[in-house]
Amino acid sequence: MTTVVNTWIVTSKNNKLHNLYKVLLDNEGRESIQALLSQNVEDSLQSNDILTERSPKSLIEGDPYFYKTDRNNPESLKALGLEEFYTKVVDNYEALRTSDVITFRKNLQEYNADSERPRFYIFEIKRNDEQLFAYAQIDSKALVRKRKLLEWNASLNKSSAVIDITEGVPLPSNITAIFEATSDKLYVYTPFSFEKMLFIHEAAKLKANENIQKFIRGEFTIGNEGYNIKGLDQTVVSSKILKSSRSINRIAKYTASESLESVRTIENVMTLLPNENDKLQFNHTESIVVVNQDNYKTFVAVIHDSIVKRLISGEVQII
Repeated sequence: MTTVVNTWIVTSKNNKLHNLYKVLLDNEGRESIQALLSQNVEDSLQSNDILTERSPKSLIEGDPYFYKTDRNNPESLKALGLEEFYTKVVDNYEALRTSDVITFRKNLQEYNADSERPRFYIFEIKRNDEQLFAYAQIDSKALVRKRKLLEWNASLNKSSAVIDITEGVPLPSNITAIFEATSDKLYVYTPFSFEKMLFIHEAAKLKANENIQKFIRGEFTIGNEGYNIKGLDQTVVSSKILKSSRSINRIAKYTASESLESVRTIENVMTLLPNENDKLQFNHTESIVVVNQDNYKTFVAVIHDSIVKRLISGEVQII
């Protein structure tokens, strides 16, 4: 029997974990969450036995994995970027139960919906004799903020009203990760979502670096004519890409089928860019596009057709 005991929401501000709020639920609300999550929790737990231990390969492929904490080597958590998650979230569960709010900053300030963003849920779960903590990323795109909605009443002679919605956080249907307290194991079912919710990018970095190597080797090309990329083998260029979370995520998600626009179209788009240094350089004799430390953001942008289309439409800012 899976029972949701407690629920918390962890918020972020300026790309860092900010505060942790205990969500007070009545029985109906708790039952609704339990009904929504129970099957997904059971399905996730059933897969635990076949998960492999966290490794570079599992991160590159985005495969589910488990991580067994080495309590004798605290530096390992720091090296993985998980130190804050363990010290402030995983190992802090006794404080979670007794506090309405836990702050990750020096001083607790009043919740600010304009700057503070709900980041992920924590659900304390009892399952037979097991103590589990499930984490679920919150889709920020699905948040409802500061909107007026019509509360419609279809009954005759009953008035309807316009109501204010100041903050609405969507309930998850999928679990991102589960911590099993008895075994001290963390099971991660969607690595990219897990690292995104914690503002760490190790998995995406590995995948992005692998894709950069494919561009260097000529396995990945640009445009439907298949132009090779020159310049990514320069350390100054690749290091700049791997320091930008936006660039990391775009290159990590790139597949060979994505750059379908013609090279001529991409070259024409370059004329729309006001800054000469932002423009990619083209060598049609050798079928090469040159990337350097000044125009790498443009390269990252145009390998996605949606970005090219945005540029063509006249929205030419490279971000």
